[in-house]
Amino acid sequence: MKSMSIEIKTLTPIWTGGVNGECDILHETGIIGSMRWWYEAIVRGLGGYACDPTKESCKFDTKSYEKALRKGKGTENALEVGLKEVCPACYLFGCTGWKRRFQLQIENSPTSPLHFRTPVKMNQNWLTKIFGGESERIDNLDVFYGNLKFRFVFRGNDTDIADFFRSQLLMLFQFISKYGSLGAKPQHGFGQVEIFDAKSSIDDSLNGGLKGLYELINSDKFKSVQNVEISYIPYDLQNFICLNYDLPKNLLKMFTQRDSHIGNNSKSSEDKYLPCVFDIRYKGKNNGKIGMRRWLKKDKDWTESDDPKQLGQIDQLLGPRSKWKLNGKDETIDEKCRTASRLCFGMPYKIDNEKYRLRIFGFAPPSLEVTDKKMTPDILSAYCQEYMQHAFNSVKPTNVISGKEIIERMEAKNK
Repeated sequence: MKSMSIEIKTLTPIWTGGVNGECDILHETGIIGSMRWWYEAIVRGLGGYACDPTKESCKFDTKSYEKALRKGKGTENALEVGLKEVCPACYLFGCTGWKRRFQLQIENSPTSPLHFRTPVKMNQNWLTKIFGGESERIDNLDVFYGNLKFRFVFRGNDTDIADFFRSQLLMLFQFISKYGSLGAKPQHGFGQVEIFDAKSSIDDSLNGGLKGLYELINSDKFKSVQNVEISYIPYDLQNFICLNYDLPKNLLKMFTQRDSHIGNNSKSSEDKYLPCVFDIRYKGKNNGKIGMRRWLKKDKDWTESDDPKQLGQIDQLLGPRSKWKLNGKDETIDEKCRTASRLCFGMPYKIDNEKYRLRIFGFAPPSLEVTDKKMTPDILSAYCQEYMQHAFNSVKPTNVISGKEIIERMEAKNK
């Protein structure tokens, strides 16, 4: 069996929830689920079909496979027959009748105490309640932070196929390290990572892996968009954006003060990363400027629904509130309206003694309309840049890229 190891450095902690929502162990299923989620978005962006396994997963056509074997077509040709109803994401990550093409073994997973930073008392109370569960305490909780080692063991003995799967996993980790996050709760800034000891450059691994996937999608061997009725799925690389900001540390000093810290006291002086995303996404201080949700509502007149069964403009982008008060009564969002944030802010992490890097990434929901226009990646990127200038004294991004540009770079590189 062929294998590959990937060692990563966490820039911000990784979260994988356990049975009670606590980050008790580094669950392989949580890591694999995060990887698959990103891979599905990439497949869709390259024009392929990726099923949504939370609704209806693909199924390997066992009957046609066995029938082909009986007709003497050989294992390889029989597999192609069985895989006709399997999407490229399920080909790698598995589905009914078809095992995942790799096993994941986590060989090293150091932990660190969970903590947050916010000078807003109400935010401190909310974070403690949400992450602390029934005890409403977070000072005894841990997250995964440090150097982590993942070992992938590939099924079968075909070297060429193992090499393809190796290229896909390496491409996926390179994409996550450069543009996204690994694990759960990306909306709270968890999961910013970088890869140690890459054998080739990030761009080479990305472009090569994307090219291989593009060729697989166009090989006519797997389930395609022409053969299915596709429901709307917002997570598509064509709708993706990523922006990086290098913020002078003086712009973040409100978060480094001791009274802004909540959680285990051993992390009160932690400055390698600042877990202050709730303030940046929701609402904070800095004369009321920090907080994208508040900015969209007050400065941009975006709607925020008070109807538990409807979503406003802000809710469609940043996710709805779970609870709120209306006319003195508690309102709770309808379960059918619960949706994850389409836009995530990473925790600022230190890149040198003077600056922190903040990553913003997400997917523009085409169903969202603002100023009589459908939301596009360019429009969403412009809103992000305007908000960051408002919140942090006219800072400018060091890098802005869209999913379409990532694809275009791959196409240009491989001409």
